[in-house]
Amino acid sequence: MQQKYRIAMVAAAAMLCFRPAAYAAEPLKSYMELKDGRHLFIKTYEAAPDENPSQLKEEPFELDGFSYSFLDMEKDEIISEEKRMETQEKTTESETNDLSAVLEQLPLSIEYNKDGFTGKLLLDSDSVSTQVKGYTTKTYTVKDSIMLRGVSNNDVSLVPKTTVKNGVTLKLTGVNWSVGSSAPVDYDSVPMSYNGVASYSGSYTKKIPTGYVTTAVYSGEVVNRTVDSVVYTVTYIGEKLPVNIWGDTDGGIPALAIVWGIGLVLLLSVAAFFLLYPNAVVLIKEEDDYRKIGRRRVKYENPVVDLSRYDVAGQEVAVKIKQQAANRLFGRQVKTVADGGYCFKCLVDQKDRDFWYVVNIPAQESPDAENEDGKGGNHDEN
Repeated sequence: MQQKYRIAMVAAAAMLCFRPAAYAAEPLKSYMELKDGRHLFIKTYEAAPDENPSQLKEEPFELDGFSYSFLDMEKDEIISEEKRMETQEKTTESETNDLSAVLEQLPLSIEYNKDGFTGKLLLDSDSVSTQVKGYTTKTYTVKDSIMLRGVSNNDVSLVPKTTVKNGVTLKLTGVNWSVGSSAPVDYDSVPMSYNGVASYSGSYTKKIPTGYVTTAVYSGEVVNRTVDSVVYTVTYIGEKLPVNIWGDTDGGIPALAIVWGIGLVLLLSVAAFFLLYPNAVVLIKEEDDYRKIGRRRVKYENPVVDLSRYDVAGQEVAVKIKQQAANRLFGRQVKTVADGGYCFKCLVDQKDRDFWYVVNIPAQESPDAENEDGKGGNHDEN
């Protein structure tokens, strides 16, 4: 009997595990999810930033009675950051060395973008310094005039040849004479004195700056953000497959019909054992431990754990689904029911080991003590 059972399980596993061509990459995880009434099969991959994600998209495939096709793909970048302090010196030209005027010309911050690092650098006002860019020489002309009064003769030799103004020596450039006083001589008016305006002119040179060069230091933290890898979440949506045990005949006996025929013979030989074999254990909590009160058979087509035969009202109950059944039920919900209309659904999200879950059955109030006595103690220890 055990040998036949083992052969049947191998044949069933071979049919269920058939898949299309190999995936481009192994998924980090894959799981089923029932969302908004839709059966979803979700796979998560981690790929290099330059890898083409289109190879992660699979052709439609069948699994557990559903045909799954591609729905969408979400992208989440895994980014690492490297930070460092950066300093830059900025030079600008100005026409003045007045600090307040220079600061108005300088930006308060500058953008940094070099070797993959980006950030904003702020002005250090204490670092601002101004130097003369260069010099040029300019010549300035100084002029002056002197009033002359009561000069005996309008002779230039009587006029000073130079004068000094603001430290600059000026030279006589000309005199504008006029008669100051006169007297009649032989019926003619003869000048007795003269007035005049003596004009002087001179020049000097001065060395002046041609401009100023201002240097300022900017500093701040810059960051280099690198995409280390990309996590892709690929979602497939499933549609229930119609039941067709024979497949396409094409006028002959299909290979699938032969496989099903062989499988049917093998499965019929172990049907009684397979249908009656308990694959779940029911335990009730007593103090700090659990005590087994029975075993149940969880059907794969309609996974239900019925606790109505046990007196578990107001108790904490643990259910252990054995590894083989847990693998078959992976990604599906198991419903637990008890007296009083209690119902609890649990998603089987572990495989390759026994799956445990705990339920707290609410206490039920009975109309009379006789009915309460009639509910207790029917434990199946087989």
